[in-house]
Amino acid sequence: MSRGALITGALAVALAAAAIVLAVVTDGGGSDSTSPDTAPTASAPPPEPPPPTRPDDTTPTTPPAAEPAPPPPAAEPASPRERPVVWVQAGHAEPREPGYRAQTGASGGPFGGEIGFTTRLAAAIVQRLRRAGVDARETPGEVTPNMAPGAAFVSVHHDVPGGQALVGAASTGGGENYYHGEGTPPPSPTPYADSAPHRPATAVSPQVASRSAGLARSVARRFGRIYTPANGANGSFAGAITDSGNTRVANYYAFYRSAADARVIIEAGGAGTDDAFLGRIDLIAAAISEGILDDLRSRGLLA
Repeated sequence: MSRGALITGALAVALAAAAIVLAVVTDGGGSDSTSPDTAPTASAPPPEPPPPTRPDDTTPTTPPAAEPAPPPPAAEPASPRERPVVWVQAGHAEPREPGYRAQTGASGGPFGGEIGFTTRLAAAIVQRLRRAGVDARETPGEVTPNMAPGAAFVSVHHDVPGGQALVGAASTGGGENYYHGEGTPPPSPTPYADSAPHRPATAVSPQVASRSAGLARSVARRFGRIYTPANGANGSFAGAITDSGNTRVANYYAFYRSAADARVIIEAGGAGTDDAFLGRIDLIAAAISEGILDDLRSRGLLA
């Protein structure tokens, strides 16, 4: 064989061997199957989950978003004006005042006696004043509670047969009347030996006397307009009595049991003579109530 033929043959053998090696390498790298002699490729383990959060875990966390601040509270409305207190006494009504318990009031009249009139009239006045925004409170003959403060104290009565109508005011320079026992006349500025004990008394200062006179005039103006024959009044009306000349009025005991700023007594007429008028409770209550309200407004105690 020639030298060229030998070289050609060797080259052919080398090329065939290279083809076999290439085939083996290509088959081993591209197949997904694993041969018995080949170990599987190990994959990386999955990451471990984070440990659960414990209540005492001090690991800082992201704080929640802050809630918006609540709006400031609305300002409270101003306190309403305090209602003035007015005491309305039903004259002679039970229980009666110690030292005056024998005084049961005048006889006669449209309701058979003075107490029948005063209890009806006091209740009607209280009702009207309350509707007008006044703190009106009724008291019987025994001033209850004793020495209670207030804007006004008003005692309602009717006089004996043949008596007259008037509005009396508390005044300085005197004191309450005393009687024998529990109220037997005649009245005295000093106690009798047998006078029943009296409860502690208040005083009537010049300021109280001045306000009492003003209240008496306000009530008298309203009352005088209705005390007419057309309304059944046939007696006389003395108007406002604002001095100590009439001791029966000026020394009325309830003026010394009340601590109100103004204190008056009203005699609405005389039994018999004024029976038709005294029977008109609503008319009389309206006039007295309006007089009280006029006075409270003039003193700036009521709008």
